[in-house]
Amino acid sequence: MYLEFYRLKSPPFPMTPDPTCLFLSASHQAALDAMTAGIAARQGLVAITGGKGVGKTTLVHAYLARVAPPQLSTIVLWHAPRSFVELLALMVRRVAGPVATDDAAALLALLQQLLRHEAQQGRNVALIIDEAQHLPLETLEQLPLLAHLLPSREPPLQIVLVGQPELQQHLRRRGLRRVAQRIGIRATLMPLTEAESLAYIRQRVARVALPGGPLFTPGALQALVRHARGVPRDMNLLCTNVLQAGFWAQQQPITADLVQQVITTPTGSRPFALGRLSRTAVALTVVAGLGLAAGLLWVAPFSAGPQATRSTPAVRAPAQREAPQPTSAPRLVAPPPQQPDPTLPARAASPPSSAVAQDPGNSQVRLGPQEAPKSQRLETPPNPLTLRATPPPPAPPWGTGGKSCDTLQAEIQAKLDAKGVTDYTLTIMARADVKGHHIVGSCEGNTKKIALTRSRHAQ
Repeated sequence: MYLEFYRLKSPPFPMTPDPTCLFLSASHQAALDAMTAGIAARQGLVAITGGKGVGKTTLVHAYLARVAPPQLSTIVLWHAPRSFVELLALMVRRVAGPVATDDAAALLALLQQLLRHEAQQGRNVALIIDEAQHLPLETLEQLPLLAHLLPSREPPLQIVLVGQPELQQHLRRRGLRRVAQRIGIRATLMPLTEAESLAYIRQRVARVALPGGPLFTPGALQALVRHARGVPRDMNLLCTNVLQAGFWAQQQPITADLVQQVITTPTGSRPFALGRLSRTAVALTVVAGLGLAAGLLWVAPFSAGPQATRSTPAVRAPAQREAPQPTSAPRLVAPPPQQPDPTLPARAASPPSSAVAQDPGNSQVRLGPQEAPKSQRLETPPNPLTLRATPPPPAPPWGTGGKSCDTLQAEIQAKLDAKGVTDYTLTIMARADVKGHHIVGSCEGNTKKIALTRSRHAQ
């Protein structure tokens, strides 16, 4: 919607993890190096932690797409399983397909055979568990069993745990000391600094921008950085909403005032009605509407029939009753009287028989006849006219409703796993970012989509 207006080849701030967009801050580079070294050395577990939205999942995607060696087979679980048996079943299913048993001993034996086969083919295997803070404590406690499935002369299964800071809190528990002692490499993703946040925005824009003027003023950039607090996910959402609002307001470059309006607008409401567009656009709309209203009201007395004479007293319909309208004619609604817009210049020659009012409910300009004094009323059928001077701006995709994305994503994953589908990733994305993705579901009032992506690695 806003791409053509701002001369962008694609959305610069997609909400889906994109390894090509990974911004390597100091902590992100350190975490990527830690994951690379830990999987290559195959000595103990690797733990990568960070707060919500700092880029943990994007980091995993970047490792798989840009760093992982060809001889590495990865088993990636994007959602932590609920039990150790479920973890074993998912691992076997990702490597060998559907399994017909839920016995832990049988699954361990089958997994040992699969890992030995991979080792004989010269391939190492790494298990990466995202959102690992949701692993039950009993499952975390049994993870060392997986690292010793193969004899010591063969490379062990490398395990990488990626999760929020709660994962570190779990590992400090007394019953998980044995697991914590086996973690050889740890890394923490930190929010971006102010300088890194500015570089993050500029990098994202530079990737997709065509030659033209700046997208944001310096003040707008400072407002974006200050509000996002260094969290890339929050920065992506805010920048996308600001670009949409800038398109509705036809503003280029985007200013700090517009950013502040987006920040203070409640989620789910229409933030920019017609009254917040530029004064020039409003003035042109009002002038055009006045001309149409004056012409239509001048014709009205001649089309009302022989009763439309000044000698006939006016007859007012009851306030709560609406005059019947033909079924083929549009439904006409009289607007309430309203004071003129003080931002517009006074019109000395405005006809007294017309009035302009703005309806904030549907963001359109209404034109209708103004009530005349009693001595000048005409007996004409009530025929106020509602004209839409400009099409209403599209509603922003901020509404919520329907099934939640997390619930729908879990249902789709369960169905895919039950059918034996492997090598896939389910990603929640905004409806505006679905171009080029395979969509398998809609959620939250159709404002978000769930995309299915097949990984190039064995999973």
